[in-house]
Amino acid sequence: MPNFDARPVSGVTVRPWNDHRANPLPAHPHLAFYGTVGVPICVSATVNGAEGPADSALDGELFTAQIMESPGPLAVVTTADPGYSSTQRFTPRNAGHHSILFARSGGGAMAFMFEVE
Repeated sequence: MPNFDARPVSGVTVRPWNDHRANPLPAHPHLAFYGTVGVPICVSATVNGAEGPADSALDGELFTAQIMESPGPLAVVTTADPGYSSTQRFTPRNAGHHSILFARSGGGAMAFMFEVE
């Protein structure tokens, strides 16, 4: 269980995801994150109520991110501003399904999926 929360903060829109399977909770529709080729997607963590805290506030439990899935032959890498591992970015180079693993040393991980058009 992660000891942080995280969410995409820029570069995506949230739209309904129309799945052919029945939704067991109709009051809570399925949603998906959509991005655009060439537009950076940014994911930021919230730790103890602070969004995107500096590494100096993380007691040595820094964040890392890695691309788990990305279509096409070109490598996609994540980047963070120096001293702010809690905010990670990547720029999709191809349309299709992308996923990123956002993890904290000693604090668990969260995975995010993006459909890029």
